[in-house]
Order: sequence, then structure tokens, then C-alpha cells
Amino acid sequence: MNEFLNTVDGILDNFNDSEAQSEIAEDAEKYKWLGALPYILPFFFFVPIVLDNNSKYCKFHANQQLCWLIVFLAAWIISMIIGKIPFIGWLIKTLITIALIAIMAGLAYGAYKGKAIKIPVFGDVLNVFK
Repeated sequence: MNEFLNTVDGILDNFNDSEAQSEIAEDAEKYKWLGALPYILPFFFFVPIVLDNNSKYCKFHANQQLCWLIVFLAAWIISMIIGKIPFIGWLIKTLITIALIAIMAGLAYGAYKGKAIKIPVFGDVLNVFK
């Protein structure tokens, strides 16, 4: 199990924003659950901001969680459309679902560990909570 978590940490380090990491490090331990939970329940992306509007950790993760919600919904809609294709559509839909669950778990784990994981491509586009 420890070897698996080390592998996951190595993968997440590829997406860790070191500049943001230095800014959010002070609040990471205090808000680790608050940062992780909305990645699992994406519609609650606003919870970290509501509970502490001054925390850089909460602001960073609320922005990333909003990005995750948008990406999640887009991928889900695409998988529903593709899922209508007989057999191959079902297979692709299943693979997309597994990928979404794996990404969701990785983002939640990274937030819990206090990392500043940015959503690739979209993580820099949306910065609502400043």
C-alpha cells in the first residue's frame, strides 16, 4: 500500500504548482479535509470559500474545484452521448467513468496532502476566487 501511495504522490508531483504550493502551505494542515471533500462532491466547490474567505489554500482549491466541476460535467455529458453507440460507446463510457473516478480520487488525495494540484489546461483559465 505504501508503494502505491508513493507512486500516486509521484504522479501528483507532476501537476503540483510549486509557486502556489509555497503560498498555500501555511493553511494546508488546517483545511486539508475542507480542500479534499469538494473534489469528491464537485457541486460543493464553494464550501472552502464560504468557510474561510481569507485562506489562500481555500481560494486556490475552490478555483480548482470549480474547474474540476466544469471538466467533470463536460466529460460526463460527452460520455452519455457516446454511450448511446452500441457496445463501443458503452466501453468508452465506462473508460471515461473510471478515468473521472481516478482523477477525482487523485485530486482529493492531493488536496488532503496539502499539494497545490492544478487541473491541466483549465486550471489557469478560471480564477474566480482571488
